[in-house]
Amino acid sequence: MTQRAARIDYWTRYVAEQEAAEVKVWRPEDFHPGDEVKAAFGGWHRVLRVNTRSLTIPHWDLEGETWRLTYDKVLDHRPRPRARTRPRQTAGRWPVISATVMTGTATAPRRSW
Repeated sequence: MTQRAARIDYWTRYVAEQEAAEVKVWRPEDFHPGDEVKAAFGGWHRVLRVNTRSLTIPHWDLEGETWRLTYDKVLDHRPRPRARTRPRQTAGRWPVISATVMTGTATAPRRSW
């Protein structure tokens, strides 16, 4: 048990030193399914699933198979383009119309021919 605590302490300090040296330390919060990652073994791969310790990416050759890519093997990251959101429209509501238009008291501009 003491060895395990020593290893955890070592790696905790190591990650803190790397972050202090401004080295990017990848975490699950950095990724979303659909993003692309550059793996240490080469190539850009689409992220299928984000796990606690790794990413699931498609196998480069076998259709339907996947690989597990640990965060220490990620060299770069490209987020997928997110859909732009439009302002939410309330369904079934009528636009607000001025009371003068509804009562017919509004005057149209005069045209000079």
